[in-house]
Amino acid sequence: LAYHAQNDFAARACLCHSLGYFVQELLHVLLHEPDPIFVAHHVAYLLATAPIAASDRGWPLIGVATLLAEATNPLQLAWELARAFGFSHIYERLSLPFTVAFATCRGVLMPLAFADILVGVYSRPPPGAPRPMKSATAIFVVGMGASILWLSQLVRGFLKYRRKKRGGGDARGDADGA
Repeated sequence: LAYHAQNDFAARACLCHSLGYFVQELLHVLLHEPDPIFVAHHVAYLLATAPIAASDRGWPLIGVATLLAEATNPLQLAWELARAFGFSHIYERLSLPFTVAFATCRGVLMPLAFADILVGVYSRPPPGAPRPMKSATAIFVVGMGASILWLSQLVRGFLKYRRKKRGGGDARGDADGA
């Protein structure tokens, strides 16, 4: 993938929309659920995306990262809402598919994509690749660490939930979310 592709009008519009979404989401998180990992995820995204949006090139770097990081959001939101509103039967049905989807995106596909990005940006940088691509990539690699931590919490919570459920207890409140 040509991570150094030109930021045309459509790409810049998407980057600006994404920045706006993440600013709004960060404010929501700070006000309603100040989870340090979630806050760090949003801050890192903003720090990596803003320089790319302001430069002439690099939108695919942000596009791939955003797609893999946010692909599970619809399922995650349904899962979290089911838990929040006490729809345990829906929560239980969504727990395994969400955990598997999140693990696939954040634990398999994202590391593979970032390996390709690292090779493309650091090993064979194309002529004209903007300097912000290197800093954005470094920030996203740090973000990968947060994603792996988040993923481990999710899987640990899912397994704890399943064990407790098999034991006959009410496990609804024990699953750690992402």
